[in-house]
Amino acid sequence: MISERQDVQFLIMGDGDQARELKRLIRERNLEHSVFMGPSMPDTSLVLSIMDVFCMPSLQEGLGLSILEAQAQGVPVVASRVGGIPSVVQDGKTGLLCAPGDVGSFSEALSKILNDKALSASLVEKAKQNVREKFSLDTMAQKTRRLYGYEDFSAKERILVVEVNWLGDVLFSTPAIRAVRSKFPGAYIAALVVPRCRALLQGNNYLDEVMVLDEEGRHKGLIGKLRLIAELRGRRFDTAYILRASLTRTLCVFLAGIKKRIGYANKKSNFLLTQRVPLPKGDLHRADTYYYLVAKTKIPDGERHYDFFVSSEDRKFIDGLLQKHSLGAGKRIVVLHVGGNWNLKLWPKEYFASVIDELIGYYNADVIISGSFMDHPLAREIAAIAKHKPFVACGLTTLKQLGVLFAKSDLVISADSGPLHIAMAMQARTVSLFGPTSPEITGPFGRGDFSILRNKNLPCVIPCYNLECKDNICMHSISVQQVLNEVEKRGWLKRLT
Repeated sequence: MISERQDVQFLIMGDGDQARELKRLIRERNLEHSVFMGPSMPDTSLVLSIMDVFCMPSLQEGLGLSILEAQAQGVPVVASRVGGIPSVVQDGKTGLLCAPGDVGSFSEALSKILNDKALSASLVEKAKQNVREKFSLDTMAQKTRRLYGYEDFSAKERILVVEVNWLGDVLFSTPAIRAVRSKFPGAYIAALVVPRCRALLQGNNYLDEVMVLDEEGRHKGLIGKLRLIAELRGRRFDTAYILRASLTRTLCVFLAGIKKRIGYANKKSNFLLTQRVPLPKGDLHRADTYYYLVAKTKIPDGERHYDFFVSSEDRKFIDGLLQKHSLGAGKRIVVLHVGGNWNLKLWPKEYFASVIDELIGYYNADVIISGSFMDHPLAREIAAIAKHKPFVACGLTTLKQLGVLFAKSDLVISADSGPLHIAMAMQARTVSLFGPTSPEITGPFGRGDFSILRNKNLPCVIPCYNLECKDNICMHSISVQQVLNEVEKRGWLKRLT
């Protein structure tokens, strides 16, 4: 930046371990007149007051409190897309995010803010509002009380989001949850979700509580439904967004005394809804459908991403797993997710075996097969067919840890499945294989790099739910070579010469 413009000066604050090395580099590169170093300060307001832009190019980071201080002070922010920073900085809205270590992107983002006063002012205004609404002392105190079980009934609105049933659909609903929080910033917001999907919403910054709807356990049968009604009534919700048309769930919400019951107009439960929203016309993506129920519009371009939060413990677990099994040591890591919730969506196991042999034999890759315990038999069959042996990780990870594994990988290959969308939420490079389902309705979206492979020249009508299909031509027609060609075309992996 200094070589391109003479009016820029940099101030590096802090007394970290790299201070001496940084001073040496500044001297060696003759930057003493443009780059200055200052000590750590308990009160940063004076320093922030003279800044035109604040930059945090971290390779690792927790929440990034310094970012919040800069935003509260009215300084536009450029930061790395790592750790908890994306929960503080919404790219293009409350700041600009760059890939960690990407010097060119940081330079471009800093110049963009310095050159565009309107953009700078917009980022500052929205960031200040975000800090006031989500990170004020009162808000943080309330969230801390809730975390330790001190229920807060002082919120003006108490809102329940009645969730959908599948992993991918629950991830699709996270922009809608974000919209509810944006619409009611001071509300107490809870989600009611089935046990298998609970982990997807745990740690979600836009929720105060994740309630489990255990229809096979404590909420099974009449007694179970009465127990659920009592649990809902005890939380004193006044509004419910019902994302899935369900007579039973809507009836429970009604009997719990929740006055505002908002859902899509449907024959099953229309009479129990206080606000019946007509389904928007056209084939909307599922995420847009959930979002529309809350905001009456499609998801804006800057908001088209999932929310999925992992912990430092999840990261440590995957680091340990990779180290223990010597995975990724000098090699690329490719994760294959081979399972799915119905057989028609599965790519043939022989194809996966061929991909494994190609990746290990010609691309210097360590291949990991991911999945749940239920996917273990299929993974073993694939491993038995392959000449080169992959590492089978089915059943070894939680959903959160699986997300970290995807993030640590160089490439993920998966058919249409919940874990495919977890990979997208973690911004992993992803090749998605689509057959009977429609990418326009349930395809991946978000901030990461991804490719969708499908055969459009088929006589079948897509989406197709013909569970009696004998040839499954839609998945068989996606060849191994197509996948490898796509990977090479995008520069994600390079074949050894």
